[in-house]
Amino acid sequence: MKLKILQIVIAGAAIGLAAGCTPKEHREEYSAAKAMGRLQAIDLAKTITLDTLKAETLILDIRSREAELRRRGASKVADNYINAFFETLDSVSPGLAGELKAENEPR
Repeated sequence: MKLKILQIVIAGAAIGLAAGCTPKEHREEYSAAKAMGRLQAIDLAKTITLDTLKAETLILDIRSREAELRRRGASKVADNYINAFFETLDSVSPGLAGELKAENEPR
């Protein structure tokens, strides 16, 4: 349930950025993006050993959300989201974080 609420907040953040927000609203959007990134990292770390299909779906969802935020012009929100995701994942599952980071580096 919390994840759905955060998804709505982040979607609103992207729309709000396009419409022009106050600095306070930007801070709230960035905080919401960070919170969602953290929750998804924890969820992925718990899921990865139990259900690889669900874990793959979560990874796709995370990258898709990041791409959608960027597409809507909310790059700073996307940066806060993905950075919080990787920072949290690195603290709870360093091996998985390293593996995902390596997959995303240009070859």
